[in-house]
Amino acid sequence: MTERNRNRLQLALLPTLDRPVLRLRREAEATIRALRAEGRLGPRDKLLVALIRTTADAADQHRADPSAAFHLAAALKLLTDLDARLRELAGPDHDALDDLISAAGSTTPPRDAS
Repeated sequence: MTERNRNRLQLALLPTLDRPVLRLRREAEATIRALRAEGRLGPRDKLLVALIRTTADAADQHRADPSAAFHLAAALKLLTDLDARLRELAGPDHDALDDLISAAGSTTPPRDAS
């Protein structure tokens, strides 16, 4: 085990009370991983991913500081907007056009009434 990996392992084993809870960054990473695994997020989205990570870090950093309430609120609003943009770029899982195409492909032509 390398020295770097040993240090990382020691950090991971520290009690969570000694480290801030990075909840927003952790969940941002989970969302990014899921979208990449589904092929809905690609290299063209690197800037958006970086913005989301940075904003999540800022929100996590200010969450416990009452004097930073304004910054926390601003970071949370921006993170919400960025998340919506990320999901918009990824596209919906299913939309009304899918229903229309399915319905058009499964219908039979109308019978002649004569």
